[in-house]
Amino acid sequence: MPTFVVRATLLIGGILGIAAPTVAAQQSAATGPIIGASTPDSLATLVMQTFSTGTPEAFAAIFPDSAGRVFMRSRAPKQSNLAQVIWRDRGRAVLLLAGTTRDGGGGNQTNNARHFSGFYSAAESGGVWTVTHQIPFDSANYIRSQGLAVDIAPGKAIAVVDTLILTIGAPYGFGFRINNDVKFRSIRLDGKSVAYAFGGGVVWVPTPRKARATLILEYSLAAERRVDSAATPAFGAFHNTDMWHPAFDYISGNHLAQISITARIPAEYQLTTTIPQTVTMSNGVRTVRGTSMHAAFLLALIFDREWTPRTTDFGDFRFESFTTPAFRYPHDTLAARTKYVHDLLARRFGEPQSPSRYLAAVEDRALGASGGFNVRMNNAAISGGGGGSLGSESGQVFAHETGHAWTMNASGRASNFLHEAWAKFVESLVLRDMYGPAAETNYWEATRTSYMVGNDRSGWAGGFEGRQSILGDFDNGRIHYMKGAWILRAANWAMGDSTFDRGMRYYIEGMGGTPGGHEEFVAALSKAAGHSMASFVMPWLTSKYIPDVEARVEGDRLIAMQQQPGETFDLPRLEVELTTPTGKSIRTVDLRNRAATLIIDRIGPVSEIRVDPNHRYLLQRHWGEMVRFELPVSKLTGAQSVQLAATFLRQGVTLPATKSGDTWVVEVPLSEGRYSYVWSTADSVGARGGDAGRGGTTDPALTGTRVVRPLQHVENPYPGR
Repeated sequence: MPTFVVRATLLIGGILGIAAPTVAAQQSAATGPIIGASTPDSLATLVMQTFSTGTPEAFAAIFPDSAGRVFMRSRAPKQSNLAQVIWRDRGRAVLLLAGTTRDGGGGNQTNNARHFSGFYSAAESGGVWTVTHQIPFDSANYIRSQGLAVDIAPGKAIAVVDTLILTIGAPYGFGFRINNDVKFRSIRLDGKSVAYAFGGGVVWVPTPRKARATLILEYSLAAERRVDSAATPAFGAFHNTDMWHPAFDYISGNHLAQISITARIPAEYQLTTTIPQTVTMSNGVRTVRGTSMHAAFLLALIFDREWTPRTTDFGDFRFESFTTPAFRYPHDTLAARTKYVHDLLARRFGEPQSPSRYLAAVEDRALGASGGFNVRMNNAAISGGGGGSLGSESGQVFAHETGHAWTMNASGRASNFLHEAWAKFVESLVLRDMYGPAAETNYWEATRTSYMVGNDRSGWAGGFEGRQSILGDFDNGRIHYMKGAWILRAANWAMGDSTFDRGMRYYIEGMGGTPGGHEEFVAALSKAAGHSMASFVMPWLTSKYIPDVEARVEGDRLIAMQQQPGETFDLPRLEVELTTPTGKSIRTVDLRNRAATLIIDRIGPVSEIRVDPNHRYLLQRHWGEMVRFELPVSKLTGAQSVQLAATFLRQGVTLPATKSGDTWVVEVPLSEGRYSYVWSTADSVGARGGDAGRGGTTDPALTGTRVVRPLQHVENPYPGR
């Protein structure tokens, strides 16, 4: 069968041979007119024409999926790639709709469109065909294994032959995502060339259902990032986020598979495949063979002429480093830190996902020299050039990346919570062990403040409270790091160390190379606790809010009440501190509904009631104080105006100071916590609002940390939010 390729540069009408679509409308009592078309083919064409040339409002009128609507609203100009009917039954059809941005490299184009390009269900009612919902690529389809053969020409391209073993359970064929700049030479299914469609970062192969099928792809991909102008650059990379080989997305469990790779590169280059590997040399070619130790879905290829690789084994754990001689941390330091983190976690939670007992530390100069170890790719912790920092009293970045091994195969809508919240929790454990409880407390305070006023990766400022839920964020947004980490802290408190540790062991051991999502996580905690933990975990994942709890005393009753909008939280062991003439005492309430009552002794008049005084939970805080920040005028000689940036302010927001004699002053009510700040003049270069104290400020005399005490009720404790 001849191969045909649908490319982005062709017009939809030319591809499909379809005339201009006929627009139809169907009235809905709930939503008003629903715009559709008279046939599935004309509906597909209508959607993609509107995507590429219409307004966001026009697109929203014909397209129900919220993720696609959000992508349409982005400013980048759009291009339409595919608009096909790939399956049809009476009154139902499946559409292949694909489009992406016109600018940017193929990796960016694929990633930009990954929540849009794909399969969609369409239905007919009253003679009108409309799009009803998106069908995930992994619905009934699986990638069971990938065998990759890769030839790398540094600075030029890679040539790939990928042999995939599949299970195809969908009636409309098999689809996957791949870099939009890939150039296919052939696609064969079970030994025969097949027709396929490619565009918008997706490939679709028409095929009937098969319990086992072999798909062989032959293609090339040009190097997207030019690291220097040399004909043969000193280093380079094809990262997993470049999607240089097939995957469904970043959260699917159906493409977690055994991956083997044989990669060839000129012998003067060292190479890591980010999984355990062996190396041979022959005729000026370095051949690297790697096999994943656990289910994986996207590998990286990172290479450098100046690396000096080294290996250390401790027990049956293998550690490798791929760094240049100028890298800040020698191999032995990295190996010792890896063993320290491994041993600390293994004592509580057992071994990482069996048999994932391998870690590589990689200096990836293709990332620039912007920082230290801040990303994990398979079994490799990746640093930019130079090395940055392994960690400090405010955070442990290397431990974060090392700790990912324990939840590496998390999948599903909450997978980034299970990845990143866990790694943040690991940081807190390392901080406590290395620097003591005060450092751990400060870390959790900073994490809370980041949730309340921080930004997401798109620059959305002002905090996540009331705006986003964890399950509502399919990307690796910061809410997973901030709110997500507090879920684990709260679960550890509510369950106690031994029960929580047992629950995490059940989850980690149960994954053991197989996918595990938040349902499996809840089941593991429930097994350890001896009762369902769903009512505890799920509101934290589904709600856009955190608990807002107030308490009062009436006679011999302590009454605690939840008053946040939305979901009700299950808050066991909630502490309430009571202040009486004889001192302070803490009572514990199991607040599992909107209100709970605890019978207490008649303890006399209660002057103050504080909920969760030790900050076991991520709750709204109503106690704090009026804080006065002061800066001597002499610290900023000649300044006509001075402003304060701080971690309690969102990014870009500052508070103007008032001059009082020889002092600049800012007064503001704040909730209890620990905040960093920096002073600056309007035209000075320093930390941005909301970034104060996180690095980058110049004069230490202009920076500081303020601990706010719970002295009085305060309103609007995050000014400028």
